[in-house]
This record gives sequence, C-alpha cells and structure tokens, in this order.
Amino acid sequence: MALPAVCRYHAAMNRNERRKLARQQRRQATAAGPAITIDTSTLLAAAQKQLDQGLAQEAADTCQKILKINPDDPEALHLLGLIAYFGGQLENAVRFFKKATNADKDFAEAYYNLGIVLNQAGKAKQAGAAYRKAIKIEPTNVDYLNNLGNLLVSRKAGEEALEIFQQALAIEPNHLNILNNYGSALAGLGRNNEAITQYEKAIAIEPNYSDAYNNLGNAYMEEGKLSAAIKAFEKAIKLQPDNARMFNNLGNALLDSGAPEKARDAYQKSVDLAPNQPRTHSNLLYCYQYDPGMTAGQLNEVHLKWEQAHGAQFKSAWPAHNYDQSPNRRLRLGFASPDFGRHPVGFFLIKLLENIEPEKFEVYCYSDRLKKDEMTDRLAGAAHKWRDSFNLDDDALAAKIRTDKIDILFELSGHTKANRLSMHALKPAPVQISWGIGYPGTTGLSAIDVLLTDVHHVDPAEDDLYRENVVRLAGSISCYEPPGYAPDVGDLPASQNGYVTFGSFNQSRKITAQMLAAWAQILTSVPASRLLVKYSGLDDEINVKRIENAFAAEGIEPDRVLIEGGAAHEDFLARYNAVDIALDTCPYSGGITTCEALWMGVPVVTLPGSTSASRHACSHLSTVGMTEFIAEDLPDYIKIAAELAQDLTRLGDIRQGLRDRVATSPLCDGAGFAEQFGAAMKDIWQNH
Repeated sequence: MALPAVCRYHAAMNRNERRKLARQQRRQATAAGPAITIDTSTLLAAAQKQLDQGLAQEAADTCQKILKINPDDPEALHLLGLIAYFGGQLENAVRFFKKATNADKDFAEAYYNLGIVLNQAGKAKQAGAAYRKAIKIEPTNVDYLNNLGNLLVSRKAGEEALEIFQQALAIEPNHLNILNNYGSALAGLGRNNEAITQYEKAIAIEPNYSDAYNNLGNAYMEEGKLSAAIKAFEKAIKLQPDNARMFNNLGNALLDSGAPEKARDAYQKSVDLAPNQPRTHSNLLYCYQYDPGMTAGQLNEVHLKWEQAHGAQFKSAWPAHNYDQSPNRRLRLGFASPDFGRHPVGFFLIKLLENIEPEKFEVYCYSDRLKKDEMTDRLAGAAHKWRDSFNLDDDALAAKIRTDKIDILFELSGHTKANRLSMHALKPAPVQISWGIGYPGTTGLSAIDVLLTDVHHVDPAEDDLYRENVVRLAGSISCYEPPGYAPDVGDLPASQNGYVTFGSFNQSRKITAQMLAAWAQILTSVPASRLLVKYSGLDDEINVKRIENAFAAEGIEPDRVLIEGGAAHEDFLARYNAVDIALDTCPYSGGITTCEALWMGVPVVTLPGSTSASRHACSHLSTVGMTEFIAEDLPDYIKIAAELAQDLTRLGDIRQGLRDRVATSPLCDGAGFAEQFGAAMKDIWQNH
C-alpha cells in the first residue's frame, strides 16, 4: 500500500482556493486593528517559499512573526506543524496541527495531516478520528479517504476499509493507489480473486505499476498459483530492482515451487537491500531448513546472525524481573502466536490447555490471528485470559505481557511467517521458551532461555550446538488433537486396486529433488505401484512439470504419478483413503502431516537427518511405537517402503488398528502430557 504523505501547504492551497480565501477574510476581520499594516499573506507566502528551499528555521521565524500579529492564525500554525513534522518532531507537529484545527474548525488539511502524524506516533485510534473530521469537511477528497482506508486495514478493520475505498472509487474510479489499496484490503479478508481483479484494473491503467504487480503476486500465492505469482514478482522487480520487499516475496514463491536455492538467493538479496527487516531475515533462516547440506551447528551459526542484527541491541534495556521461586506457587504461563486456530500449533496445543492443572498454572494466550475458527474458540475457552494482540505493536504487546506478570512466556512461531521474535527480543517475561511445535531447532535469540523439545528432535550429544538451554519433555514433544471432522478410515486401497499407492501430503517446498529421486526408486522397486502427492500449489504448472520431469528422467510412466492441489481440510484428510503407505520428506519432515496420516490409518516411512526439522516424523512414530518405519539412511528408507508394499496382509492389519493405536498412545494422551509438561515447567522455574 502507498504510504500516506503529509499534504504540503501549497498543494492544499491549490485544491482549496475558495476555502483559503474565506479563512483569509476571517483572519483580516479579526486582526489586531487598523494600526497593523503588515500583510500576513505575503509573510505566509514567504514562509512557504523558505520551507520549499530547505530553510526550515527561517520559515519558522516568519511564521512566528505572523503569530505575533494573530496568535490564532490557522495557516501559520499549520505550516509550523509541517515544519515540525519534516524535522522529525512529532509531538510539536501534533501540537501545532491541533492549534490550527482549534483556530479553524473547517481546516480539513490540518485534520488530515494531524491524522498522519498521530498514526506515525502510534496513536492510530486518534488518527482515525482526525481523518474522519477531514472527510466530514471535504467528503470528496480521495486522499483523505485513501489514508483512512489504509489505517483501517492496519487496524484489522477490513470490512469498514472496503466501504471507504469503495466510496473513494465512486469519486475517482481509475485512481491507481486506491485500486491497489482496495485490492490489498480484499486480500486481507481472504477475498483474493476479487483482489486480483482490482490489481489488474490498476495495471491496465498503468502497465508499469510495480506495487500492483507485487500485490498481484501475493494474491496469486494465496490461491496456490505459483507460476503466475513468480511472473508478477519478477515484473515488479524489473520495475523496482532495489525493492527488498519484492525480492522477499519472490523468495516465498520460489520456495513453494520447490526451488530452495533460488529462494535463498532472493531472500539474501532482500536482506542485503534492507538489513533492518527482521522478518525478511527470518524467511532466509527458514529457507535454510530446506537445505540438505545444513547441519544443526551450521543452522545455529546463521541463526545467531539474526540475533546480532535484530535482537542484541535490546539486551541492555531488558526490564528487571522479580523472581518468586516458591516451589508451590501458581505460575502464569503465556503463549504467543499468530496460529491459534486450524494450524499445527492449534492441534498440538489444545489438549495441553484443556488438561493443565488450573490450581498450579494460569494460562494467558496472546493471539495475532485475525481469522478465527472453531479451534480458535476452543483455545480461547481453555485459556484463563485471552488477549487479541494483532493490533498491538511490539512495545505495546511486551508492555501488556509485563502488566500481566507472566512468569514463563512461550514463543510458538520461530522464524516462520508473522512471527513476533522482535517482540520476544524485548524480554517481556523472566523466562522465555521456544517450543518446537511451531519451528524446528534454535531461534538464535539471547532473550530465549529454553528450547523445549524431546530426545528425538535433539540428541543430548548435540546440546552445545544450540543457543538456548535444551530441555526435553519426558515423553513426546507434543500432544495431538485429531480433528473431529476427520472421516472414518477406509479399507486398504491396494486390496481393491490391485496395486499399492504411496502418498505424500507434505508441502510442495518439502518435495526436493532428492526425495523425488528416492520415490522414483521406490516405484521402480514395486512394479505397478502408484504415487499420490497432494498439497496447495502442487497442481500449479511449475510444480507439476518439475515432478513429472523428475519421474520421467527415472523412466517412471506418467500415469503412475497423480499430482493434486489443496482442498478443504476434511476433504484433504479423506484422500488418505486412497493411500496405502505414506512417504515422509527430508530434510524437512512432516509434523502434523505425519499425525494426520497415522490417524487415517496410513503408516509413515521416514528418514531422519541431522537437524530438528528432519526428525518430526521420527518423534511421532517413536511415540506410537512404530520405530520399524524409521530408516537409518536413504537405501534403508527405500527398502522399508518397498518391503512393506509387498505385504498386503500386514498393511491391512496396520490400517485396521492404527487409529485406535494412535488414540490410546501418549501422542493423544492429554492428561498425561499435561502432567509431564507441568512438571517440566516447575523444574524450569526453579532452575532456569
């Protein structure tokens, strides 16, 4: 979205000459009497010229001469507000703009600029009120409407923003920035196809509109149209080759298209162009998790660079925390995440919150999630205190956490999308924990005290490779809540089809060239077998071609590989009834994907590597007692899958009993998990 710009005084005069003359007449009528002969209009013009020439102090002095004649001259006060704003003095700018509006209640430009400065000062609610006053005076001024719409979008008031943008477009249907911003508001509400229409309208008017191409790419991404997204981002970058944000977005699309090396280069370019953007740097680190050559030690080193660039600067300002280490004291646990809903974090967290002992722990949730669902409602119902935090900046959220006196604060996103690591860097709680249900391995932050994991994700011999203190839960790293809408487990597909169907429902970015080559060997080893891959974006041309080409190069017939895109979660789960054996990915293993496959009666073959990201399935399979499907190396991975496919009786028995086996295992034991989790928290609080 276009950033709002302060309305310079001379531009305001050109648009509102009649109103300006009326104000001048009122000023002259109320001036200090006939003895005054100085022409203040001439002084005002001189002040404006001085400001345009960069002579801010001289312009301010001239304005003060006007105020000696008329202390309530609105134009002079307004110009002083602009001078203060351009000088970075936001408080003084607010003061002068307020004086200008008090002197002239119909001074729309002053209200508008007041709104801009208030918004930059973090007072969004007051800014909105100022914009609305400007619009009430000049209801057809599209600049005022545009800024109010942008503010509402930032305040997560998307529906109201749509109304404002529609009002502006009714006045100027071809206004480029408003078409672009209207599209962004639609996209923010998940209405991506409508957003695409608005971006395309803007591009049709101005074919070189780079921001519209960039936003178009983001909308295509949300719809799983990766090829179109990449083209849009590349066009945007061609028009703005030094725009860091566009390189970051290109990286996102390249990663989902199965090109992690190209994605890493795009992210690195973005970081080089804008080194002060922590979330872009996080994307680069997340991309490293898909590099099969990375070790846990190397990942620790690159993550420490994020701390050096974005976290270490706050260490000297960490607040002092009072420690009451009474062994029986009720502890306040805070959980912060943008993923409280139908998301792995939601499915791995809900049983803990619903089973944790309330007399020992008080649970606070800080939710950055705007789109809510039934899992969001369950999580909110299980928490003692629920805080919607999406409208709070880092400082405000950290202050809220301190006010709530949280003892142990959980970071559940790591370096994934929409993380708040920059807030955690402020150290709002005495103990901060990164729990591996949202991000694998280290965060790199000195403000994070503990990495909460299990023996499968982090080998005890590797503890020194991690920035945080590694604490392992006694059993599983998490507790899984299967969706209530999951369909029943069907009969073994191979018994009806006459051939075995392998499947992988992992994200497209996890399906690397190495995995495709391994799967081709499995299909070669099991004649007539099939492979079904399914996930959002896998049906896009760029992924379809790379997968088809990889199998064709190994001599696999095209009709043996079925490639599907995403679906509603219930339908997604139902497709497991077409799969006999699930194949995990490496170096980024399936976490929630493994649990879902097991719940649908499908055994999972996995190949754990040297990093935490590669060991999710290993952990879950170990928890349900299915370690025979954990491979030692790539040949063993292929062997386990091929041999299992030869024994349909064994496959049928596994399928028939697997859901009950999972349901009665520690993986789904909410009470047992809450007990071991609580014991770990008490121990951490005593010994952190």
